[in-house]
This record gives sequence, C-alpha cells and structure tokens, in this order.
Amino acid sequence: MDLMLQKFPKIDPIQDVLEKAKTLTQFIYSHATVLKLLRDACPDELVKSSNIRFIVPFLTLENIVSQKECLIRMFQSSDSHSSVLASTGEGKRMSDMVEDQSFWTEALMAVKATIPLVEVIKLLDCSTKPQVGFIYDTLDQAKETIKKEFKHKRSHYARFWKAIDDIWDKYLHCHLHAAEDRHIQKLITQQIDEYRIGRGTFHFGSFKDKLSNISPGGMIYTFSAILIILTYIHMLTFRHAMVLHIIG
Repeated sequence: MDLMLQKFPKIDPIQDVLEKAKTLTQFIYSHATVLKLLRDACPDELVKSSNIRFIVPFLTLENIVSQKECLIRMFQSSDSHSSVLASTGEGKRMSDMVEDQSFWTEALMAVKATIPLVEVIKLLDCSTKPQVGFIYDTLDQAKETIKKEFKHKRSHYARFWKAIDDIWDKYLHCHLHAAEDRHIQKLITQQIDEYRIGRGTFHFGSFKDKLSNISPGGMIYTFSAILIILTYIHMLTFRHAMVLHIIG
C-alpha cells in the first residue's frame, strides 16, 4: 500500500503541493508569534499525527485544506501585518501562497486523490494478515471513491487509478507465482472474482463511512472466517497430494 501512495507524488502537482504544505507548517511552527496567531484563528492544529509515518504529510494536507478559510483570515488579519509574517521575505512568501487560489485548487485535487487510499492503509494497519480478496475489495472501493471525487471525469482520475493498478497487478502477480500449486493459484484468483461480484461488506454507502463503521469484532470475525476456509482448502490440498503420493 505504501508503494501506491509513494507513487502518487510523482503525478503533478501532488509533490509540489506536499512541499508547499510542508514549508507552510514548518514556517508556522518555528515562529511562536505565528503559531499563536494560528491557534487563535483555527480550531485545530495543522499537523496530524499517525503511527503510520508516511501518511502524515497527506493527513496534514487534508487538514490544511479543511482549515482554508481560517488560514486565509489569519494571514490577512491586522495582527499578522505587525508580525514576522510581514517583516520577513519568508513570511511574505507564505502569505502570498495562502492567498493564491491555485494553491488551494491543487491542494484539494491532491486530497481527493490520496485520502481514499490513506483510509485503506489506516484500515489495513489495524487488521491482522488481511486476505487478498479483502485487500482487493477495499482498493476497488477506494478507486470508486476517487472516481466520484473527480465527478467521474476519466481524464482527471485515470492517472491515479493507473498508479494503484500498476502496483496491485505486480503484487498479485508475485503472490500467484509464489503459490507453486496450480490449485492454490486458481483459488486465489477465484477469491478475487468472488469479491468482484459481491464486493463484500463495502457494497453500499460511502467508502469512508463503511471503513469507520466496521467494528473490531466484525473485522476479527471476517478474517477468522476467511482463515478457517483457507485452512480447510490447504487440508484438502495436502490430502490430495498424499493420495497422489500413495497411488504413485
């Protein structure tokens, strides 16, 4: 999953937006007077924390976008004009950036493209050994969410879908070939096909709501059921191999 998210910044203008967001947060948090202005103007901190370090820049960017209006007010306030914001070149650059509509347009685009995948990563991080079919299902729903965020305009969402598919196809390819037994390969492929048809627990409602509403108990039940099925499959495969060995 991290490989997919790492591939997104290579798509313009995501890397540039992430760098601007990083510069903005570093500027604010390295100046006590500016940080006070932020905390007076905005309800939340800009930097989001997570035990998954590589998703922090994306969560922080989402938070910056959600606080767009108060950030603009902060930089336009009379207090800011008498602070380091107005007295240094760096402060003026940050002020110009926050008041530049193109920054917010690109930031919103980056959030729409990355946050559905970030939500998948957060969900899988809380899970123990999720199965291939479950991973496929969550990724498929993330892709659909990205598509909706971009109003179903293929020219806007296709490059993000491709970034996900490129990594997923390589991952699935490796796992299929790692299963030497052709019967196991067929079962993995069949599991994917079943998820494509049924879409599991994510068939209805918004993707983010579904992720947040899954209880830990329900998640454990799902994985336990899959584990029992796979254990049974392996038992059958082992029995089949023993029979062949005996008759051979």
